[in-house]
Amino acid sequence: MGIGVRAVEAEVQFQRARLLVGALIGAGVRRIVTSPGSRSTPLVLAALDHAAATGKAADLELASIIDERAAGFFALGQARATGMPTALICTSGSAAAHYFPAILEAREAGLPLIVLSADRPAELMDCASPQTTDQTKLFGSAVNHFAEIDLGGRTDAPSLRALRRAAAQAVFRSRWPRGGAVHLNVRARKPLERPEGGARHPAALAVDELLEEPLDVGMPSVAPDPDALDRAAGLCRQTERGLIVAGPLPLPPHETRQAAGDVFRLAELARRTGFPLAAEAASQSRFVAPDSSGGAGPLAACLGAAWAADGGETLPAPDLVLQVGAPPVSAGLQRLLEASGAPRIIVSDGPWTDPAGLATVFLAGDVEAAVAGLCCRLEAAPPDSTRDGWRRDVLALCSRFRELAAAVAGSEDGGSAHPAEPGRGNAPAPGARTCGSARRRKRPEEQPGRRSARLATFHDGHAARAAVGATPTGGLLMLGNSLPVRLVEDWVGPIERRIWVGSQRGLSGIDGLVAGFLGCLSTGGLPAGVLLLGDVSLLHDLDGLTVASAYGEGPPAVIVVIDNGGGRIFDRLPIAATPVFQGPAGRHWLTPHGVDLAGLAPAFGLPCARVDALSGLEQELEAALGRSGVSLLVAGCAPGALDEAEVVLRRAMASPGCQLAP
Repeated sequence: MGIGVRAVEAEVQFQRARLLVGALIGAGVRRIVTSPGSRSTPLVLAALDHAAATGKAADLELASIIDERAAGFFALGQARATGMPTALICTSGSAAAHYFPAILEAREAGLPLIVLSADRPAELMDCASPQTTDQTKLFGSAVNHFAEIDLGGRTDAPSLRALRRAAAQAVFRSRWPRGGAVHLNVRARKPLERPEGGARHPAALAVDELLEEPLDVGMPSVAPDPDALDRAAGLCRQTERGLIVAGPLPLPPHETRQAAGDVFRLAELARRTGFPLAAEAASQSRFVAPDSSGGAGPLAACLGAAWAADGGETLPAPDLVLQVGAPPVSAGLQRLLEASGAPRIIVSDGPWTDPAGLATVFLAGDVEAAVAGLCCRLEAAPPDSTRDGWRRDVLALCSRFRELAAAVAGSEDGGSAHPAEPGRGNAPAPGARTCGSARRRKRPEEQPGRRSARLATFHDGHAARAAVGATPTGGLLMLGNSLPVRLVEDWVGPIERRIWVGSQRGLSGIDGLVAGFLGCLSTGGLPAGVLLLGDVSLLHDLDGLTVASAYGEGPPAVIVVIDNGGGRIFDRLPIAATPVFQGPAGRHWLTPHGVDLAGLAPAFGLPCARVDALSGLEQELEAALGRSGVSLLVAGCAPGALDEAEVVLRRAMASPGCQLAP
């Protein structure tokens, strides 16, 4: 084949890639994340061409992230903040497989994502060609849609229009009927680079014209069934002891966040029904500013922890549960609902969020519309003295628990749980040390199942309270899974300012938390953010720290890692009572790591500090939130310190007259 023919083919590939990428942009994609590779060259060149030609006019943002796993979660974080898909571009072979964890989370969390995996042409399949595998429907049923794209295809008008249509369909299918990933497998042949100084192919003009044509795809919304709303409202009117449980709900769009009101109208629903509102942190209704209508309404914050600590003795069980969003995270709240066996009205934007099978009315569709419909139907509901008594009892129990929790947390004496090593110099704040002064960590083989023999006052609950307390108004609080999200439910009451809460509760995994946090903050719609996660979660996403260089001088992004010896969530599970867990084999659950986490920061160029006291953590949070870019704070909490604090709290709850001095 002559050089001229190959150059023409390369130009055709570039023009078709330019149409594909341009049509994605025209359908609403504003962010593209690439990872390095050769076979994806035409796609990357096309993205660069659009960015150079349109710049800020199209608001196209390009990021390059080394590892596809981190890139996938970074893109997912952007989708969480914007509601629109980010496009991912990777090379052929195993590269696309690293997107799989993010794709699974996208499916379960209802977040849009578009994967463009470069691939070899069909003639190179099944013949030991390097970096070649079968990428057809690689992600199976985990994606909303799959399509094959051949960049070396025809350039006649019907073929180009079909390519444009495929891009528009990809954006649509990533958002409808529910958010999820779309996979476009894009085949390309060598030469992959656009020829220098060559004549512009006739297809270029046709591509220009197609990209100028508007293609406005309206997104439908699903309204809840009016008859089902009527039945649900009727149940609410007949109920004496109703409870609204708000589990994780998505971040609202940027425009809604700016208003910062009762975004899902849950406080209004609580006032209209007369039911207390057990709003978890990730419901977007826990940390809200007071308003003229009563702020958060009858907010029963920490109800699950209060009920569990009280032993379920104070309150009768609810006789109706109105669940909004995903099932609750709090173990205590889950046990309360299971013990009641009460019928449920469930409001969900798509998935069947009823693992207990107790739904009496299932309101599928837009959550805001369903809540608004209920509020409208309950407008004339008369007050009920019995219902008022139940609400007062629930709120009183929660209030007492939160007061005692604050007193227990306030007993932290500010001293360092781990004295500074000699010769290391002064700490930057009380209870804080720089990266170079990190204490020696116990090796994994040293009694992994044992708890600290002495009382260590600085515990995981302190770290949770400090992280929430430091998050600025309108900022993002990102909660890691396993223990951190539960710490906030148990130890942090309402805060009378608006904080937006992000979480990866789709699969509740520890994958990609750092990358997802930075992706969410990178969109420009949030002033600052704090990520609270565990030590094992950080180690599981070390490649997410490489995103810090791409994140650059973005809004303050503070990563607070609770370093408690790893895997402490298993202390709360039945396995903890078994001899195998308490012996050396306990490492299979606790995953002790022996890593100096603060010592990792210099490798990634991050400012950091290790803190061993509440006062130190609070001061370091204030400093970190005062500078741009990513900071790492390691909160050293001794294993067993949290358990000891919870024992004190349970004893206080068991003694009605008990008062703890802060």
